[in-house]
Amino acid sequence: MPVEYEPAGAYRLSGVHRLSADLPRWINTTMSSMLYVSNAAVVASEQFDGELVVIQFDTGRYFSLSGMAMPAWQLLQSPVTRDAMLFALSQAAGDTAPEPAELASQLDALIEQLVAEALLIEAEAPGIAAVIEPFNYAAPRVDIYSDLADLVSLDPIHDVDAMMGWPRTGAA
Repeated sequence: MPVEYEPAGAYRLSGVHRLSADLPRWINTTMSSMLYVSNAAVVASEQFDGELVVIQFDTGRYFSLSGMAMPAWQLLQSPVTRDAMLFALSQAAGDTAPEPAELASQLDALIEQLVAEALLIEAEAPGIAAVIEPFNYAAPRVDIYSDLADLVSLDPIHDVDAMMGWPRTGAA
């Protein structure tokens, strides 16, 4: 059954959860209230056999996300705060989740890495809360590959028209 994050001590505001003051101190960091979302303008992703592959078209690099990085990426398809992600991941991992401080530390490191690779950007407006399936927790892992970067950056398929296809040959 999917887990919708509606943590105790939270309230919903424009589709994003805000945490109340009675939550543990480790929740309150500088990342807590920032909204993050996948950089959809230059990123595409697909899940294959328990692995998530993400490609960044500007750099040509692609990434293999596994462990907690996979459900985190699902949450990042709509603008979400770090705190909302923390609760969603904790709830979905259930008994397999690490201690809250460890989960927070791993999530912060993941977010920092994804921002540094231009896979995530700051969002300006809240989005609709995502739903993730329960999962057995494993530390997030991001493997980076650049062996096809030159080919991706040379890819001529940019102006594809739904009606005309590719390549465009001018007026027919």
